[in-house]
Amino acid sequence: MDAYFAVKKPSALRASSEKKSDTNKNKKPYARQSGRDETNITKPNKVGELSTRELNKLVLSTLSHESNPVTHSDIYERTEHIVSAATGHQRGDGRANGPQKTYFEHRTKKLSEQKVAAAGNASSEPQVMRNVRIYINGYLSNTTDIEMKRVVVRAGGDVLLTPSGATHILTSQQLSGSKTHKLTAKSRNHVHVVKPEWVTDSIKTGKKLKEMDYAVIKSTNAQSLTSMLRKQ
Repeated sequence: MDAYFAVKKPSALRASSEKKSDTNKNKKPYARQSGRDETNITKPNKVGELSTRELNKLVLSTLSHESNPVTHSDIYERTEHIVSAATGHQRGDGRANGPQKTYFEHRTKKLSEQKVAAAGNASSEPQVMRNVRIYINGYLSNTTDIEMKRVVVRAGGDVLLTPSGATHILTSQQLSGSKTHKLTAKSRNHVHVVKPEWVTDSIKTGKKLKEMDYAVIKSTNAQSLTSMLRKQ
């Protein structure tokens, strides 16, 4: 290597100092860092600073406490439970006009029974949503679809799995052009596409409010009195 590159050999003093430092490192490979005071180290007090082992120990030692997330969780009450009607065997639904009910009819009936049972004694509350069939389409602001289903059922309404047959469609987002055309032009019955606040405000007032004030799709056919007077 000396034939290609100029190598500068270390002096005797430098070589002895490096050898001494290497010997000290072998004796104390994890030497204490300078400027670190280990007497001021405190144990973690907050739950977020605990290790996984300490957290598990804390949870197991407080199983009887009401704040324990394992033994006193309310996730079961906040979950919509659906019992599947599948049997594991394929079978036909029968003819369209036959006496047999389809899978969706059985499913809808079963879900309605479960929702009524989960809603509790709904007969004591005002049945504002009677004869109202609601289909939830997409995002709902300030609420969830599970909570909205409970509110509608307790008020006497029905929640459908498909938009066909629905009288009201709840959504908080603007619909696409094709979906708007499908709901307004191709539907046999007039469907109100409203915000979820229409349901909550109607229940608060005790009567069905006008869908026009909560409409997501603004009708261009109906003219207001002000616009008619301006044209004259």
